[in-house]
Amino acid sequence: MARAKRFDLLIKGGLVVTAEKVTPADVLLAGEKIAGVVYPGAADGLCRHTVDASGLCVFPGIIDSHVHLGFSGRSPGEEVQLGTLAAALGGITTVLEMPIPYPRGQAVDALEERKLAAAAHAMVDYGFHGPAGEEGIADIPRLAAAGVTGFHTVMAKAPPGRADETGLWCSDEGALWEVFRAVAGTGLPVAMHSESYAICARLQERLEAQGRRDGMAYAAAHPEVAEVAAAAGALALAEASKVSLHLCHTSVPRVMEMATAARERGTKVTLETCPQYLLATVDDLARLGPLAKCSPPLRSHSTVRALWTGVKEGRCDVIASGHTAEGSGARSPGPHDIWNATTGFPGLSTMLRLMLDAVAGGHLEMTDLARMLALRPAQIFGIYPQKGALQPGADADLVLIDVRPEGPVGPPAAALCAEGMARVYEGHSTAGAVVGTMVRGAWVVRDGKVKGRPGWGKPVAAWRGQ
Repeated sequence: MARAKRFDLLIKGGLVVTAEKVTPADVLLAGEKIAGVVYPGAADGLCRHTVDASGLCVFPGIIDSHVHLGFSGRSPGEEVQLGTLAAALGGITTVLEMPIPYPRGQAVDALEERKLAAAAHAMVDYGFHGPAGEEGIADIPRLAAAGVTGFHTVMAKAPPGRADETGLWCSDEGALWEVFRAVAGTGLPVAMHSESYAICARLQERLEAQGRRDGMAYAAAHPEVAEVAAAAGALALAEASKVSLHLCHTSVPRVMEMATAARERGTKVTLETCPQYLLATVDDLARLGPLAKCSPPLRSHSTVRALWTGVKEGRCDVIASGHTAEGSGARSPGPHDIWNATTGFPGLSTMLRLMLDAVAGGHLEMTDLARMLALRPAQIFGIYPQKGALQPGADADLVLIDVRPEGPVGPPAAALCAEGMARVYEGHSTAGAVVGTMVRGAWVVRDGKVKGRPGWGKPVAAWRGQ
Protein backbone atom coordinates (compact mmCIF):
# COMPACT_ATOMS: atom_id res chain seq x y z
CA MET A 1 0.00 0.00 0.00
CA ALA A 2 1.39 3.40 -1.01
CA ARG A 3 2.38 5.76 1.78
CA ALA A 4 0.31 8.95 2.10
CA LYS A 5 1.91 12.08 0.66
CA ARG A 6 2.03 14.17 3.82
CA PHE A 7 4.54 16.83 2.76
CA ASP A 8 5.02 19.09 -0.24
CA LEU A 9 8.73 18.83 -0.98
CA LEU A 10 11.72 16.70 -0.06
CA ILE A 11 15.24 18.11 -0.45
CA LYS A 12 17.08 14.80 -0.67
CA GLY A 13 20.69 13.68 -0.58
CA GLY A 14 22.45 16.89 0.43
CA LEU A 15 24.82 17.85 3.23
CA VAL A 16 22.82 19.98 5.67
CA VAL A 17 24.89 22.79 7.17
CA THR A 18 24.01 24.23 10.57
CA ALA A 19 25.92 26.38 13.04
CA GLU A 20 26.89 23.19 14.88
CA LYS A 21 27.62 20.55 12.24
CA VAL A 22 27.57 19.41 8.63
CA THR A 23 25.70 16.15 8.19
CA PRO A 24 23.95 14.12 5.48
CA ALA A 25 20.22 14.70 5.92
CA ASP A 26 16.97 15.25 4.05
CA VAL A 27 14.80 18.34 4.54
CA LEU A 28 11.00 18.16 4.54
CA LEU A 29 8.85 21.14 3.56
CA ALA A 30 5.15 21.74 4.15
CA GLY A 31 3.88 24.89 2.49
CA GLU A 32 6.09 27.81 3.50
CA LYS A 33 7.60 26.04 6.52
CA ILE A 34 10.24 23.44 7.27
CA ALA A 35 8.50 20.31 8.54
CA GLY A 36 11.58 18.36 9.54
CA VAL A 37 15.23 17.47 9.01
CA VAL A 38 15.56 13.69 8.94
CA TYR A 39 18.03 10.89 8.30
CA PRO A 40 18.70 10.22 4.60
CA GLY A 41 15.90 8.16 3.12
CA ALA A 42 13.64 8.37 6.18
CA ALA A 43 11.01 10.41 4.33
CA ASP A 44 11.08 8.63 0.98
CA GLY A 45 7.57 8.36 -0.39
CA LEU A 46 6.11 10.93 1.99
CA CYS A 47 6.42 13.99 -0.24
CA ARG A 48 4.62 15.13 -3.37
CA HIS A 49 7.81 16.40 -4.99
CA THR A 50 11.52 15.67 -4.59
CA VAL A 51 14.62 17.72 -5.36
CA ASP A 52 17.86 15.78 -5.70
CA ALA A 53 20.54 17.68 -3.75
CA SER A 54 23.23 15.03 -4.14
CA GLY A 55 26.67 16.62 -4.10
CA LEU A 56 25.28 19.91 -2.78
CA CYS A 57 25.32 21.68 0.58
CA VAL A 58 21.98 22.77 1.99
CA PHE A 59 22.39 26.01 3.93
CA PRO A 60 19.83 27.96 5.94
CA GLY A 61 18.76 31.06 4.06
CA ILE A 62 21.41 33.77 4.30
CA ILE A 63 20.46 36.96 6.16
CA ASP A 64 22.19 40.19 5.22
CA SER A 65 21.60 42.48 8.18
CA HIS A 66 23.36 45.58 6.79
CA VAL A 67 22.03 46.71 3.42
CA HIS A 68 21.63 50.18 1.88
CA LEU A 69 19.22 50.12 -1.06
CA GLY A 70 17.98 53.70 -1.03
CA PHE A 71 20.79 55.71 -2.61
CA SER A 72 20.83 54.67 -6.27
CA GLY A 73 18.76 57.49 -7.73
CA ARG A 74 16.27 54.97 -9.08
CA SER A 75 12.64 54.82 -8.02
CA PRO A 76 12.04 53.05 -4.68
CA GLY A 77 10.41 50.13 -6.48
CA GLU A 78 13.36 49.68 -8.84
CA GLU A 79 15.81 49.89 -5.94
CA VAL A 80 14.02 47.20 -4.00
CA GLN A 81 13.44 44.89 -6.97
CA LEU A 82 16.98 45.04 -8.32
CA GLY A 83 18.54 44.84 -4.87
CA THR A 84 16.52 41.85 -3.73
CA LEU A 85 17.10 40.09 -7.05
CA ALA A 86 20.85 40.52 -6.56
CA ALA A 87 20.36 39.15 -3.05
CA ALA A 88 18.57 36.06 -4.33
CA LEU A 89 21.26 35.42 -6.93
CA GLY A 90 23.76 35.58 -4.08
CA GLY A 91 21.90 33.12 -1.83
CA ILE A 92 20.42 35.77 0.47
CA THR A 93 16.82 35.15 1.52
CA THR A 94 16.31 38.07 3.94
CA VAL A 95 17.69 41.60 3.79
CA LEU A 96 17.55 44.11 6.63
CA GLU A 97 17.73 47.62 5.23
CA MET A 98 19.45 50.49 6.95
CA PRO A 99 17.37 53.68 7.22
CA ILE A 100 17.21 55.99 4.24
CA PRO A 101 17.32 59.80 4.46
CA TYR A 102 14.01 61.43 5.31
CA PRO A 103 12.77 64.99 5.89
CA ARG A 104 12.46 66.37 9.38
CA GLY A 105 9.61 64.83 11.38
CA GLN A 106 8.70 62.19 8.80
CA ALA A 107 10.49 59.06 10.06
CA VAL A 108 7.45 56.84 10.40
CA ASP A 109 5.89 58.10 7.16
CA ALA A 110 9.15 57.38 5.32
CA LEU A 111 9.22 53.87 6.78
CA GLU A 112 5.66 53.20 5.64
CA GLU A 113 6.48 54.40 2.12
CA ARG A 114 9.46 52.06 2.05
CA LYS A 115 7.25 49.20 3.19
CA LEU A 116 4.85 49.85 0.32
CA ALA A 117 7.69 49.75 -2.22
CA ALA A 118 9.00 46.50 -0.75
CA ALA A 119 5.56 44.88 -0.63
CA ALA A 120 5.14 45.39 -4.37
CA HIS A 121 8.69 44.69 -5.54
CA ALA A 122 10.75 42.61 -3.07
CA MET A 123 11.81 39.17 -4.30
CA VAL A 124 13.16 38.01 -0.92
CA ASP A 125 11.96 38.71 2.61
CA TYR A 126 12.91 42.01 4.18
CA GLY A 127 13.01 44.08 7.34
CA PHE A 128 13.92 47.65 8.21
CA HIS A 129 16.18 49.25 10.79
CA GLY A 130 14.93 52.59 12.05
CA PRO A 131 16.98 55.78 12.44
CA ALA A 132 18.02 56.80 15.95
CA GLY A 133 19.53 60.26 16.30
CA GLU A 134 19.36 63.16 18.71
CA GLU A 135 16.64 65.00 16.78
CA GLY A 136 14.52 61.88 16.34
CA ILE A 137 14.36 60.52 19.88
CA ALA A 138 10.58 60.99 20.03
CA ASP A 139 10.25 58.79 16.93
CA ILE A 140 12.08 55.81 18.46
CA PRO A 141 9.09 54.21 20.26
CA ARG A 142 6.85 54.92 17.26
CA LEU A 143 9.29 53.21 14.92
CA ALA A 144 9.54 50.24 17.27
CA ALA A 145 5.76 49.93 17.25
CA ALA A 146 5.83 50.08 13.44
CA GLY A 147 7.90 46.88 13.35
CA VAL A 148 11.54 47.83 12.80
CA THR A 149 14.12 45.13 13.46
CA GLY A 150 16.52 47.49 15.21
CA PHE A 151 17.93 51.00 15.05
CA HIS A 152 20.92 52.63 13.41
CA THR A 153 22.88 55.64 14.57
CA VAL A 154 26.02 57.50 13.57
CA MET A 155 28.09 59.54 16.01
CA ALA A 156 28.69 62.51 13.73
CA LYS A 157 27.20 65.79 12.65
CA ALA A 158 25.06 65.75 9.53
CA PRO A 159 27.31 66.06 6.45
CA PRO A 160 27.12 69.22 4.32
CA GLY A 161 23.90 69.37 2.36
CA ARG A 162 22.18 66.77 4.54
CA ALA A 163 21.21 68.87 7.56
CA ASP A 164 17.53 68.09 7.00
CA GLU A 165 18.12 64.36 7.47
CA THR A 166 17.27 64.19 11.13
CA GLY A 167 16.97 61.17 13.33
CA LEU A 168 20.25 59.49 12.37
CA TRP A 169 23.05 61.70 13.68
CA CYS A 170 24.42 62.04 17.22
CA SER A 171 26.73 65.04 17.43
CA ASP A 172 28.35 64.12 20.76
CA GLU A 173 28.38 61.61 23.63
CA GLY A 174 25.49 63.35 25.37
CA ALA A 175 23.25 62.83 22.37
CA LEU A 176 24.40 59.22 22.04
CA TRP A 177 23.60 58.60 25.71
CA GLU A 178 20.05 59.86 25.25
CA VAL A 179 19.58 57.76 22.12
CA PHE A 180 20.89 54.62 23.82
CA ARG A 181 18.51 55.08 26.74
CA ALA A 182 15.56 55.56 24.41
CA VAL A 183 16.42 52.50 22.32
CA ALA A 184 16.99 50.41 25.45
CA GLY A 185 13.37 51.08 26.35
CA THR A 186 12.20 49.35 23.17
CA GLY A 187 14.14 46.13 23.76
CA LEU A 188 15.63 46.37 20.27
CA PRO A 189 19.34 46.59 19.36
CA VAL A 190 21.05 49.71 18.09
CA ALA A 191 23.56 49.27 15.27
CA MET A 192 26.24 51.93 15.42
CA HIS A 193 28.72 53.28 12.92
CA SER A 194 31.85 53.56 15.06
CA GLU A 195 34.15 56.35 13.97
CA SER A 196 35.03 59.49 15.89
CA TYR A 197 33.72 62.43 13.90
CA ALA A 198 35.96 64.82 15.85
CA ILE A 199 39.13 62.94 14.88
CA CYS A 200 38.16 62.32 11.25
CA ALA A 201 36.89 65.86 10.58
CA ARG A 202 40.02 67.48 12.00
CA LEU A 203 42.34 65.26 9.97
CA GLN A 204 40.33 65.69 6.78
CA GLU A 205 40.38 69.48 7.11
CA ARG A 206 44.16 69.41 7.45
CA LEU A 207 44.65 67.08 4.47
CA GLU A 208 42.30 69.06 2.24
CA ALA A 209 44.24 72.21 3.09
CA GLN A 210 47.34 70.43 1.81
CA GLY A 211 45.59 69.74 -1.49
CA ARG A 212 45.31 65.99 -0.88
CA ARG A 213 42.45 64.31 -2.75
CA ASP A 214 43.81 60.78 -3.20
CA GLY A 215 42.65 57.52 -1.69
CA MET A 216 45.48 57.35 0.82
CA ALA A 217 44.46 60.77 2.13
CA TYR A 218 41.05 59.32 2.96
CA ALA A 219 42.73 56.45 4.83
CA ALA A 220 44.87 58.96 6.74
CA ALA A 221 41.77 60.94 7.72
CA HIS A 222 40.08 57.82 9.11
CA PRO A 223 42.80 56.14 11.22
CA GLU A 224 42.22 53.06 13.32
CA VAL A 225 42.22 55.14 16.50
CA ALA A 226 39.07 56.92 15.29
CA GLU A 227 37.21 53.62 15.26
CA VAL A 228 38.71 52.51 18.57
CA ALA A 229 37.82 55.79 20.30
CA ALA A 230 34.22 55.74 19.09
CA ALA A 231 33.76 52.10 20.05
CA ALA A 232 35.23 52.68 23.52
CA GLY A 233 32.76 55.47 24.23
CA ALA A 234 29.83 53.51 22.84
CA LEU A 235 30.70 50.46 24.93
CA ALA A 236 30.81 52.54 28.11
CA LEU A 237 27.43 54.13 27.34
CA ALA A 238 25.94 50.77 26.38
CA GLU A 239 27.02 49.25 29.67
CA ALA A 240 25.41 52.08 31.62
CA SER A 241 22.20 52.30 29.56
CA LYS A 242 21.69 48.51 29.22
CA VAL A 243 21.05 48.88 25.50
CA SER A 244 21.92 46.03 23.13
CA LEU A 245 24.76 47.52 21.07
CA HIS A 246 25.70 46.15 17.65
CA LEU A 247 28.98 47.54 16.31
CA CYS A 248 28.79 47.74 12.52
CA HIS A 249 31.49 47.00 9.93
CA THR A 250 34.29 46.42 12.43
CA SER A 251 37.64 46.85 10.70
CA VAL A 252 40.05 47.02 13.66
CA PRO A 253 41.04 44.00 15.80
CA ARG A 254 41.33 46.18 18.91
CA VAL A 255 37.58 46.82 18.76
CA MET A 256 36.98 43.06 18.84
CA GLU A 257 39.16 42.79 21.94
CA MET A 258 37.34 45.66 23.66
CA ALA A 259 33.93 44.21 22.83
CA THR A 260 34.95 40.78 24.14
CA ALA A 261 36.07 42.32 27.44
CA ALA A 262 32.85 44.36 27.69
CA ARG A 263 30.76 41.26 27.02
CA GLU A 264 32.55 39.46 29.85
CA ARG A 265 31.48 42.32 32.15
CA GLY A 266 27.86 41.81 31.13
CA THR A 267 27.52 44.47 28.43
CA LYS A 268 25.12 43.45 25.68
CA VAL A 269 27.31 43.91 22.62
CA THR A 270 27.63 42.13 19.29
CA LEU A 271 30.00 42.67 16.38
CA GLU A 272 29.73 42.75 12.62
CA THR A 273 32.40 42.84 9.96
CA CYS A 274 32.16 42.83 6.17
CA PRO A 275 33.94 40.94 3.36
CA GLN A 276 35.83 44.04 2.25
CA TYR A 277 37.62 44.28 5.60
CA LEU A 278 38.74 40.67 5.32
CA LEU A 279 39.61 40.49 1.62
CA ALA A 280 40.71 43.96 0.50
CA THR A 281 43.40 46.29 1.82
CA VAL A 282 44.48 49.89 1.71
CA ASP A 283 46.45 49.00 -1.42
CA ASP A 284 43.10 48.67 -3.21
CA LEU A 285 42.12 52.13 -1.99
CA ALA A 286 45.39 53.54 -3.33
CA ARG A 287 44.81 51.80 -6.66
CA LEU A 288 41.11 52.53 -7.17
CA GLY A 289 40.49 55.71 -5.20
CA PRO A 290 36.75 56.48 -4.97
CA LEU A 291 35.80 53.04 -6.32
CA ALA A 292 37.25 51.48 -3.16
CA LYS A 293 35.98 54.10 -0.73
CA CYS A 294 34.10 52.74 2.25
CA SER A 295 33.68 53.86 5.82
CA PRO A 296 35.64 52.85 7.84
CA PRO A 297 38.31 52.66 5.14
CA LEU A 298 40.16 49.58 4.00
CA ARG A 299 43.04 48.76 6.32
CA SER A 300 46.64 47.54 6.13
CA HIS A 301 47.67 43.95 5.42
CA SER A 302 48.71 43.45 9.05
CA THR A 303 45.37 44.72 10.33
CA VAL A 304 43.50 42.41 7.95
CA ARG A 305 45.51 39.42 9.17
CA ALA A 306 44.78 40.30 12.80
CA LEU A 307 41.09 40.79 12.01
CA TRP A 308 40.98 37.29 10.53
CA THR A 309 42.46 35.98 13.77
CA GLY A 310 39.63 37.56 15.74
CA VAL A 311 37.03 36.10 13.39
CA LYS A 312 38.56 32.63 13.69
CA GLU A 313 38.54 32.94 17.48
CA GLY A 314 34.79 33.55 17.42
CA ARG A 315 34.88 37.21 18.41
CA CYS A 316 32.74 38.28 15.45
CA ASP A 317 29.00 37.57 15.51
CA VAL A 318 27.94 38.59 12.01
CA ILE A 319 29.34 39.01 8.54
CA ALA A 320 27.19 41.41 6.51
CA SER A 321 27.74 42.93 3.10
CA GLY A 322 27.30 46.62 3.96
CA HIS A 323 25.91 46.73 0.41
CA THR A 324 25.42 50.16 -1.10
CA ALA A 325 23.30 50.45 -4.23
CA GLU A 326 24.39 53.24 -6.53
CA GLY A 327 24.06 54.01 -10.19
CA SER A 328 27.03 54.06 -12.52
CA GLY A 329 27.40 57.82 -12.26
CA ALA A 330 27.36 57.97 -8.48
CA ARG A 331 31.11 58.61 -8.23
CA SER A 332 31.42 61.18 -10.96
CA PRO A 333 34.01 63.41 -9.20
CA GLY A 334 36.68 61.26 -10.85
CA PRO A 335 39.55 59.03 -9.80
CA HIS A 336 41.44 61.75 -7.94
CA ASP A 337 38.68 63.31 -5.81
CA ILE A 338 38.16 61.13 -2.76
CA TRP A 339 36.37 63.63 -0.53
CA ASN A 340 33.26 64.23 -2.63
CA ALA A 341 32.83 60.64 -3.74
CA THR A 342 30.16 58.54 -2.08
CA THR A 343 31.13 55.58 0.10
CA GLY A 344 30.49 51.87 -0.08
CA PHE A 345 30.09 49.34 -2.86
CA PRO A 346 27.83 46.40 -3.71
CA GLY A 347 28.03 43.07 -1.95
CA LEU A 348 24.65 41.32 -2.05
CA SER A 349 25.51 39.05 -4.95
CA THR A 350 29.13 38.39 -3.96
CA MET A 351 29.20 38.03 -0.15
CA LEU A 352 28.36 34.33 0.13
CA ARG A 353 30.66 33.25 -2.70
CA LEU A 354 33.55 35.25 -1.27
CA MET A 355 33.02 33.67 2.14
CA LEU A 356 32.86 30.21 0.57
CA ASP A 357 36.27 30.96 -0.88
CA ALA A 358 37.42 31.79 2.66
CA VAL A 359 36.25 28.30 3.67
CA ALA A 360 38.18 26.77 0.78
CA GLY A 361 41.24 28.73 1.89
CA GLY A 362 41.05 27.40 5.45
CA HIS A 363 40.02 30.66 7.11
CA LEU A 364 36.53 29.48 8.09
CA GLU A 365 34.43 26.36 8.47
CA MET A 366 31.06 25.80 6.83
CA THR A 367 29.50 25.94 10.29
CA ASP A 368 30.99 29.41 10.78
CA LEU A 369 29.10 30.63 7.71
CA ALA A 370 25.82 29.19 8.99
CA ARG A 371 26.43 30.93 12.31
CA MET A 372 27.57 34.36 11.10
CA LEU A 373 25.44 34.63 7.95
CA ALA A 374 22.20 33.12 9.24
CA LEU A 375 21.79 32.14 12.90
CA ARG A 376 23.38 35.10 14.68
CA PRO A 377 21.84 37.90 12.58
CA ALA A 378 18.44 36.28 13.10
CA GLN A 379 18.98 36.08 16.86
CA ILE A 380 20.42 39.58 17.24
CA PHE A 381 17.65 41.29 15.28
CA GLY A 382 14.80 39.29 16.78
CA ILE A 383 13.66 37.24 13.78
CA TYR A 384 14.75 33.85 15.15
CA PRO A 385 13.34 31.14 15.12
CA GLN A 386 11.30 32.24 12.10
CA LYS A 387 14.59 32.79 10.28
CA GLY A 388 18.19 31.69 10.67
CA ALA A 389 18.08 27.90 10.99
CA LEU A 390 16.90 24.74 9.26
CA GLN A 391 14.52 23.42 11.89
CA PRO A 392 10.84 22.45 12.15
CA GLY A 393 8.52 25.45 12.18
CA ALA A 394 11.01 27.86 10.64
CA ASP A 395 10.36 29.52 7.31
CA ALA A 396 11.46 27.30 4.43
CA ASP A 397 14.38 29.55 3.48
CA LEU A 398 17.36 27.62 2.17
CA VAL A 399 20.24 27.79 -0.27
CA LEU A 400 21.64 24.95 -2.36
CA ILE A 401 25.37 25.39 -2.91
CA ASP A 402 27.78 23.50 -5.12
CA VAL A 403 31.16 24.01 -3.47
CA ARG A 404 33.12 22.67 -6.44
CA PRO A 405 33.08 25.45 -9.06
CA GLU A 406 35.86 28.00 -8.92
CA GLY A 407 36.15 31.24 -10.81
CA PRO A 408 36.60 35.00 -10.62
CA VAL A 409 34.07 37.33 -9.06
CA GLY A 410 31.84 37.95 -12.04
CA PRO A 411 30.02 41.19 -12.83
CA PRO A 412 26.53 40.06 -13.92
CA ALA A 413 24.77 39.88 -10.56
CA ALA A 414 26.80 42.65 -8.96
CA ALA A 415 25.99 44.90 -11.89
CA LEU A 416 22.29 44.66 -11.13
CA CYS A 417 22.61 47.26 -8.40
CA ALA A 418 25.77 49.20 -9.09
CA GLU A 419 27.23 49.09 -12.55
CA GLY A 420 31.00 48.75 -12.54
CA MET A 421 31.29 49.39 -8.82
CA ALA A 422 32.57 46.02 -7.55
CA ARG A 423 36.11 46.45 -8.84
CA VAL A 424 37.61 46.12 -5.37
CA TYR A 425 37.23 42.34 -5.77
CA GLU A 426 38.93 42.14 -9.15
CA GLY A 427 41.40 39.29 -9.05
CA HIS A 428 39.67 37.52 -6.18
CA SER A 429 38.55 33.99 -6.92
CA THR A 430 35.48 32.37 -5.45
CA ALA A 431 34.83 28.74 -4.62
CA GLY A 432 31.28 27.54 -4.95
CA ALA A 433 28.13 28.50 -6.77
CA VAL A 434 24.56 29.18 -5.66
CA VAL A 435 22.46 26.49 -7.35
CA GLY A 436 19.16 27.50 -5.80
CA THR A 437 17.69 30.10 -3.46
CA MET A 438 14.38 29.28 -1.82
CA VAL A 439 12.28 31.79 0.13
CA ARG A 440 9.38 30.41 2.18
CA GLY A 441 9.12 27.24 0.13
CA ALA A 442 9.33 28.82 -3.34
CA TRP A 443 12.35 28.95 -5.62
CA VAL A 444 13.41 32.50 -6.38
CA VAL A 445 16.56 31.31 -8.18
CA ARG A 446 17.07 27.78 -9.50
CA ASP A 447 20.01 26.55 -11.60
CA GLY A 448 21.10 30.12 -12.26
CA LYS A 449 17.69 31.17 -13.58
CA VAL A 450 15.31 33.60 -11.93
CA LYS A 451 12.09 31.83 -10.97
CA GLY A 452 10.63 34.25 -8.46
CA ARG A 453 8.47 37.29 -8.96
CA PRO A 454 8.47 40.81 -7.53
CA GLY A 455 6.25 41.01 -4.48
CA TRP A 456 6.96 37.48 -3.25
CA GLY A 457 9.10 38.84 -0.42
CA LYS A 458 7.31 39.49 2.86
CA PRO A 459 8.19 41.69 5.84
CA VAL A 460 9.79 40.39 9.00
CA ALA A 461 9.52 42.16 12.32
CA ALA A 462 11.49 41.68 15.51
CA TRP A 463 10.03 39.41 18.15
CA ARG A 464 10.96 41.08 21.42
CA GLY A 465 9.69 38.31 23.65
CA GLN A 466 12.83 36.19 23.38
